[in-house]
Amino acid sequence: MKFLKGFFPGLLSLTLLIGYGCASDDDGQGDMIPDPLDNPPAAIEDLSGGAGIDPTGTGKWTQPGEELSSTDPDGWVRLPNIKLPVVYFAFDKYDIGTSEKPKLDKTAEYLKNNQGICLIIEGNCDERGSEEYNRALGERRAISIKDYLQGVGIPSERMKTISYGEEKPADEGHTPEAWAKNRRGDLIAAKPTR
Repeated sequence: MKFLKGFFPGLLSLTLLIGYGCASDDDGQGDMIPDPLDNPPAAIEDLSGGAGIDPTGTGKWTQPGEELSSTDPDGWVRLPNIKLPVVYFAFDKYDIGTSEKPKLDKTAEYLKNNQGICLIIEGNCDERGSEEYNRALGERRAISIKDYLQGVGIPSERMKTISYGEEKPADEGHTPEAWAKNRRGDLIAAKPTR
């Protein structure tokens, strides 16, 4: 009788564990499992408006264009001292959500006021789904952001898109909260070197 007393709860736990494991989406449909956290996490915004920011916390203030760092393959130099918002997406979506549009409007205003600044838009996904599917979804997310900014007056030649798929997670966790942070478009300020 003691055996059966511990057997059924153990069997129930095993059944639930197996059932949860089977709910993964190895069918290549990245981001397909709905998350309980469908509201995007708050983004860090720091649009400097040309006034300069202190990127290192050392008290040394810079102007946009100073402290240039890594060059992108097409010759655009990233400007790490200019912090732009992160745009988050719902699972398996690439359309711009209502909560994310004000971030892009603010970014467009900044770009209009700083004509020398260009934008690299990086599309990202969470870890679920095949690498190919996530790469394509990341590209669609980056293009959606570019299209939105073009629609509010930012010229196409001032923007480049790149997809990292699931390669650059913002959060290495394997939880719905981590996945929500990884479904994003990173906006990177840059300057052309040519």
